[in-house]
Amino acid sequence: MVFSFLKRYKYTIAVFIYFQLIVYFQIRTALERGHYLYYIINASSLLFILHLISKSKLILRIILSVVFSILVAFEAYYGFFFRCTISLGIISSIMVTNFAEASDVMSSRMVSSLIIVCLTFWGLFKSGNELKRMKVSAKWSMVLLSFYMFCFYPLYVFRKIKSDNDFADYFKDHQILSHQMMITDRFPLLYGQMISVAAFFDEKKKEKEYLSLDRTLPEGVFWEDTDGLPEKIFFVLGESQYRKHLSLYGYEVKTTPFLDSLFQTSSNMKVYDAVSSGCTTMDAARHLFTFATPNNNLNPFFENKNLIELANDAGYQTIWLSNQTTFETWGTITTHFSSLAHDVYFTGYEETAKRISDLKLIPKLREKYNKNTKQFFVINLQGSHGGYSNKSDEIDAAVIKGNSIFNQYDRSIHHTDRVLREIYNVVKADTSSVLFYISDHGQSIDMGGHGMINGGFRQFDVPMFVINQSQINVDAIIDQYFLHDKNRINTVSTINILAELMGYSFSDEMISELREESNYIFHVNWQVYKWDELE
Repeated sequence: MVFSFLKRYKYTIAVFIYFQLIVYFQIRTALERGHYLYYIINASSLLFILHLISKSKLILRIILSVVFSILVAFEAYYGFFFRCTISLGIISSIMVTNFAEASDVMSSRMVSSLIIVCLTFWGLFKSGNELKRMKVSAKWSMVLLSFYMFCFYPLYVFRKIKSDNDFADYFKDHQILSHQMMITDRFPLLYGQMISVAAFFDEKKKEKEYLSLDRTLPEGVFWEDTDGLPEKIFFVLGESQYRKHLSLYGYEVKTTPFLDSLFQTSSNMKVYDAVSSGCTTMDAARHLFTFATPNNNLNPFFENKNLIELANDAGYQTIWLSNQTTFETWGTITTHFSSLAHDVYFTGYEETAKRISDLKLIPKLREKYNKNTKQFFVINLQGSHGGYSNKSDEIDAAVIKGNSIFNQYDRSIHHTDRVLREIYNVVKADTSSVLFYISDHGQSIDMGGHGMINGGFRQFDVPMFVINQSQINVDAIIDQYFLHDKNRINTVSTINILAELMGYSFSDEMISELREESNYIFHVNWQVYKWDELE
C-alpha cells in the first residue's frame, strides 16, 4: 500500500521535498534553530493551495498554476543562488528597479532562472494532476488553509507578544513590519514575499507622508555660523563599491589610477576604511541622509530634519544630480530627499530604459556650478550596480582585460575613477570646497548583488575619502566618529560629518551615542547586528 501511495503521488511528494529544499537553502540554520516544524507546516499549506488550484476549471487552473509557479520559482531563485529569504529589503530593491537595471542583474543568470521557472511549473502542474484525481474535496484544503492563516498564525503571534515584552512594544507601533519579520522568519515560502510586498507599500505610504511633516533638529544639535566654512560641498554617493577592489586600498589590479595618484601627491586627500550601515540603497540612504540609526531606524527619520533640509537652512543652494532613477510610480527614499533640493536633475535613465554613463553628469555639474554662490551638491552615481558589463566602456576594457565577473566589476570601478577625476577637475578650481565620497553599500561580486542576508561583510565594506580645499579641519571632525580600536568608521555618521562642515555642532552626548551606534549595521531582515560579527 505504501508503494502504491508513493507511486500515485510521486510528483506531489517531489514537490513537497522541493519546498523543503528551498527553505533549507534560504535558511541554512533552519535545522539547528529548531524551527523546522514551522517550515514543514508552511510547505504543507502550499500543497493545500495547489490542491485548490487543481480543482479549478482548466483555463483558470493553467493561469493560477503559472502565477503560483512564478512565485515559488522566485523563492527558489533567492534560495539557491543567494541563500536568503525574500525579505523587505529585497522587495524594496525590486520595486525600485527599472527594466534596464533588472535586465542587468538578471542577465548573468537568465538561462538558469528560466530553467527554474519551467521545472517548477512542470512539477507543480504534474502534482496538480495527481491532486485533481484525489477524491478529497477542495473544501477540506480550504478549511485547513483557513485554520493555518486565521487560527494557527494568530495564536503564534499572541504567544510571541505575551512572551517578548520588547516585541510587544514594537508591535504596537509597527504592526505590518512586525508581521513581516515574523512571517519571513518562520513561514517564508510564499507568505514571506506577500507580507514583504504589503510592508513595502506601507513604508511607501509613510514616506509619501514624509514630505508634509514638520521636522525639527534633534536634541543636542546646534547651529553656529562660523568663519572658514567651505563655500562648496560635493557629496558624491557611489554605488555598490566593495572597498577591497579599489587599488586605492591596495588591490593588485589598478582600478583607481587617478585616486591613487592624487592620494600620493596631495596632502588634501584623506582615505578611510568605512562600514556601510545597510546593504541596500533604501536602508543605507535612510542613515546617510537622516539621523536614523540601526537601533533607532524610524523615529528620527520622520521627526528630525534631513541632510538636504540642514543644507537649505545653512544657506546653501542645494543641487541634486543623479544617474539613478526617479521612479515616480513607487517613489524612493532618495527621491523624497531630492525633492527638497533647490535644483534637481536626473539623467532620464528610467525613460530611456538604457544605461547612461555617470560621465553624462559632468556637463550638468559644470553648468550648475557657480563660484559666487554657497552650494551643496549631491552627485548620485550608478557606479558598480549589478550587470557589471554595462557599467564601463572601451577605455576601461583597454586597461582591465578579461571577461570574468571580477574583470567586469573591476572595469566598473575604473570607470567610476574616471568620473571622480572629472568631478575633481571642477572641485579643484575652488579654494573653499570639500569633496566627500562614500559608497552607499558594498557588493558580493561573485553573487552578483547585495541585500542578501547571507551575502557576507563584503556588502558593508565600503570606501570613503575626503578631498579638502578649505580652512576647516575635516580630519578632526571625522576623528570624533572614528572607531579607533576597530580602525573603521560607520557611514551612519555621514550626516553629522557633513552637517559640521555646514556650521552645525553636536553635544558630546550625541557624539558618544553615535559612536556606540557605529558598532552596528541594519540588515535586510530588519535585524540589527554588530558589523564585526559578520563573516
